[in-house]
Amino acid sequence: MNRGALVLLVVSLALTTHAQAENPLQISEKRLLLSIRFDNAQEASQTVKVVDGMPSILMVASPRSVQERHYIPSPAGPIPQVVTTVQESTAAIELIPRVLEDQVEVEIARQPVKRSGKLGEWFELGTIAVSAGGESRRMWVKVDERP
Repeated sequence: MNRGALVLLVVSLALTTHAQAENPLQISEKRLLLSIRFDNAQEASQTVKVVDGMPSILMVASPRSVQERHYIPSPAGPIPQVVTTVQESTAAIELIPRVLEDQVEVEIARQPVKRSGKLGEWFELGTIAVSAGGESRRMWVKVDERP
């Protein structure tokens, strides 16, 4: 393990231990289901099991159309053909849900973004860029308690 990774690990463990010493009840054993969806979809595109106060990583995929030109050999010479394919790029987003009674707060890790709403109801988390061309999508989140 290199020196930088070791220092980062020690600092991370120290911060976690210090935070838990200040507030040992900060992380509960409450089990949750965290769901995300995009734009105006009614159904969840992804649901993960999480623990209240602990980070969870969700994979966000964004499809894009790519056109490629192929040449088909023929006796009369090459014939151009345009082929359109759909490629997906995937990015990870880390979310931290925290529940207080019937309210839930969801934080996007390493960013100053926190949104809150009612437990069991969809609320908008924000807008994320899904392509280098500037295309963006609204992301919604819902947190339910697991039985």
